[in-house]
Amino acid sequence: MHSDVWRNIRALRAVPTGQASTDVERWARFRAALRQSEELADAAAAAGYASNSLPLFYSVEQAGLAVASAWLTDDAKLEKMTSHGIGFKLDRDALNILHGTVGGKNGTFAAVCAAVGSPDLTGRAELGALWMANPDLCEVAIPVRYGQWRKPIQKVFGSRRPVDEMTSVPLDPNIQMTTTGGHVWLDASIPGVTVADIARETAHYPSLADATAMVQVFEGGVKGDIVARSGADAHGITFVPVGKPAPSQVTLTDYWRLEDSLFSVVENYPDTPTTEPHVYKVGYALPAVGGGPAPAPLMLWWALLLGLSSLVRYHPEQWTNAVDVDSSELAVSLQRVLDIAMDRVPQRLYQALIGKANLSSQ
Repeated sequence: MHSDVWRNIRALRAVPTGQASTDVERWARFRAALRQSEELADAAAAAGYASNSLPLFYSVEQAGLAVASAWLTDDAKLEKMTSHGIGFKLDRDALNILHGTVGGKNGTFAAVCAAVGSPDLTGRAELGALWMANPDLCEVAIPVRYGQWRKPIQKVFGSRRPVDEMTSVPLDPNIQMTTTGGHVWLDASIPGVTVADIARETAHYPSLADATAMVQVFEGGVKGDIVARSGADAHGITFVPVGKPAPSQVTLTDYWRLEDSLFSVVENYPDTPTTEPHVYKVGYALPAVGGGPAPAPLMLWWALLLGLSSLVRYHPEQWTNAVDVDSSELAVSLQRVLDIAMDRVPQRLYQALIGKANLSSQ
């Protein structure tokens, strides 16, 4: 495979990161695992939709061995990376593969979660939930009849590079003050009429569990229990401002820290070149998965691909039927998931390998 990302990953084999740069045994495992990971990714790229999730999952898992070799400080956990740690279950007669579940403890998955600072899966998660919680798959719809799961709530922040409006000279965010109005906010496209309605929904988003909705102010300045709304998303659902209390005046650095607390993950906006000095940031409030905080995006991919590869291996008839565009309403969406995986998973692996994984703020 010859993408720029894979070239960058390949280059790390000679100059490993983290503890693999100083420990000979970790370095040996690091470079061998990355070599295998790239070859498996090549195999996935050459395969069709009926089978490519199988080598793709093993590509991710082998790269995970390298991530753990570099960044896992617990030697005992490193030694226990001899199994997946999570497994897939599907009722034998199930017609809807998205209700199959992934879960388990220990093993490689838990070790890599620890290495990148991600929450582990606390319980079993349906494939549909892993799919919809993944920020990289926000725009890949699941046909309604297959089930409905919550999506991330996102906010694009802008560049976060303050400059003087008159001189364009950069300002120091550690001393530059800003007025908050008493809260930090995000606009959420979630249904509901009252503050209680919104609270019931945000309870499913761990980073928003203690956030409240802005109420509408009526004539005469009277505040009620009806939430304020403005604008609308692509589905016609108007936005509700949801936020947490903040001091009335704080430095920009503290304001950004408070704002980040609304989100599970904050990362560079995908369409902004990393060389651009005004890099935009985007935050994602991820829904709970498997009864607890969602794993980081890389680990959401890992769990989803384990489930899809298990379908290929142990439920070939259900899987080939699901990706058959002549008979399956789900097929085009599943194929798009796998296409996106080929692009986004190597990028997330590279960030984890160099120690800049998009960590959860939970």
